[in-house]
Amino acid sequence: MGKRAVLVSSLLATLAVASACTSPPEPPVGAPAPKLDPDAVAYDNLDFQKGRKPVFDNTCKTLPPDITTLLGLTKPPRTGFNNQSCIGAEEWGEFMIAQFAQRDRKSEQKFFSDVWKGDEVSGRYFERLIVAERYYAVQSLGYDNASCELVVDTGSSTPFKVSIYYTDAETEAKRKLDEKFDPAASRDRLCPRAREFATKLLPAIDPDGGSRKS
Repeated sequence: MGKRAVLVSSLLATLAVASACTSPPEPPVGAPAPKLDPDAVAYDNLDFQKGRKPVFDNTCKTLPPDITTLLGLTKPPRTGFNNQSCIGAEEWGEFMIAQFAQRDRKSEQKFFSDVWKGDEVSGRYFERLIVAERYYAVQSLGYDNASCELVVDTGSSTPFKVSIYYTDAETEAKRKLDEKFDPAASRDRLCPRAREFATKLLPAIDPDGGSRKS
């Protein structure tokens, strides 16, 4: 059984136990946003908000002026093509900071609740977690295990996302060998960096915010 299968099976077992409870351990909405109970990661049926404005406009201008120092970067990030993300590259890899964009067709729109339930996961690793004590989040590996994606619920209909990638050189080397990155190695190398980004950025761009912000 693969690592993701083990994680998902364990999660399902936890959900079976949690389903005996009358309701998830979820605080009421408030301002500032309340801290979240870590046990909430065991529940599918959380009350996800959709009414807040997005916390990020997909350009680097939204980020704090000291972003380079804050994240320990060697050079400042830049706004990507068509103002759809903030991107950058370092010796350890590449990154992208973005706010989800909803599709035009209502039937094709996806929300954080879909991510939380694992509907949008393509890799072999999937984990629910609480970020900065106030945000629900899901962490998973991308295609070929070449990236780690952290999707965060900020109470908006469009979630916030941090993606950390291997360098182009490492990815190209794997392609030439017709190999995929090891999922456990990718999880341990890339995902902590994605969590660090979110933990440092969200308090700066979303003061007093969180998944349960009124």
